[in-house]
Amino acid sequence: MKSVEPRYQVGIIIKTHGLKGEVKVKPTTDFPERFQKGKKLLVTVNHQDHILEISQSRQQGLFWFLNFKGLDDINVVTSLVGKPLYISNRNDQLDKGEFYVSDLIGLPVYDLNGIPQGYLKDILSYGSNDVWVIANKADKEQLLPYTADFIKEVDLRKHKIIVDLELTADES
Repeated sequence: MKSVEPRYQVGIIIKTHGLKGEVKVKPTTDFPERFQKGKKLLVTVNHQDHILEISQSRQQGLFWFLNFKGLDDINVVTSLVGKPLYISNRNDQLDKGEFYVSDLIGLPVYDLNGIPQGYLKDILSYGSNDVWVIANKADKEQLLPYTADFIKEVDLRKHKIIVDLELTADES
């Protein structure tokens, strides 16, 4: 049985840009060095993995504009639109309180009393702070800012997140 290397999403190609193979990428990583010239990214097209080497990169606002070695025509990169970009290893040193999004998505969420509230469905980035999307069993969503007031504990070893939902209660 062939072992599969782990992969970690670092961005998604959202559209082509210009006629010379440049693509616009929405990053899903807090490590901008992932998009430097010479770095290699993995993309899957038609169930086949392809390694892309970045030949040019520039950042504009929240997005990255990338060219890949050997892909210098819009007709070649059009098939990449909508595809996630991955790396196969992550050797970054995280500070205390920092996490990989891929390690958090799907974790069970509990309130301060230990009562299950659902799971972490998504993390939205809005600049000043992230917003965590908590979904319950009925897939009803609740949005919580990623601040110490709301997110009390993230324990990857115990596979759980503890939040303070009392702050979100309607004040009547």
